[in-house]
Amino acid sequence: MKTIAELAGASSSGNIRWEPLLLKVVEGYLESNSIFRQFCKIFPLENTYTANIPRSFSTGEAVEIVEGMEIPAVRQVLSTVDVKVTANGTAFEISDEAKRLNFYGDLVASELEEAMKRMLRKENQDIVNTLAGASGTVTADVEEDGLLQFSDIVDLRVKMEGNPYWAQPNLMLISPERYADLVKDDMFVDFSQSNTLSPLREGTVGGNIAGINVVPIPEIQGFGYMMDMSQNPLWLVVLQDVVAEAFRLHDNRTEKVQITSYQKPAVLKPHAIGKLDMKEE
Repeated sequence: MKTIAELAGASSSGNIRWEPLLLKVVEGYLESNSIFRQFCKIFPLENTYTANIPRSFSTGEAVEIVEGMEIPAVRQVLSTVDVKVTANGTAFEISDEAKRLNFYGDLVASELEEAMKRMLRKENQDIVNTLAGASGTVTADVEEDGLLQFSDIVDLRVKMEGNPYWAQPNLMLISPERYADLVKDDMFVDFSQSNTLSPLREGTVGGNIAGINVVPIPEIQGFGYMMDMSQNPLWLVVLQDVVAEAFRLHDNRTEKVQITSYQKPAVLKPHAIGKLDMKEE
């Protein structure tokens, strides 16, 4: 059975500090296994817990002028948003007895992988909660039958394009249940058969419906969210680096590993995120 130090990539645990190696393992897992991160603008922090993020807004359109008329100057509206990271953490313990028995193979590797999965689930849930709380400037209703249809996506896109902030949506995040609704919709089936690209690919951007890349993600709740990715509406502020600590609890004859990350998702431009919701009776 490998030790925690060996899993981190250290050839010896003697005088080598292997915790920095372990945190790289955890960071690599989060970055390579996160579906949401590819849709977030990552804002790295160092030596502070608060990010001061600038944002700008549309300045509207030009005006008609006549001879001798002074052309009015327009100044871009700028503001900043303070985003303070919070700590997410998990830990696992392995007793001396468990290490001796080790019925299921490499116990340490299994516990570490589960700990990393818990960290990823927490990150994903935080992003979902942020989307749910910050979207809704533009909404479209799904009919009372509760089935997501091709036409619902088209309606939401039209509403977003008609808002005063010039949104051009190009991404739709939906739950697997809503994915099932779409593939049963006759309009979707007709579209997919006429297109050489796969209209839906789980966890990756590929194909589209009415110009919208559709991505089913298990953590998405409700009917889904449409985004204009060119405006970077969804951010993830991350304090580098992940903290990994290991120590022995002598009284309990166990080894404990703690993993902590500091991060915070934020929506900076809610007008660039549309939400599909159930139509109220």
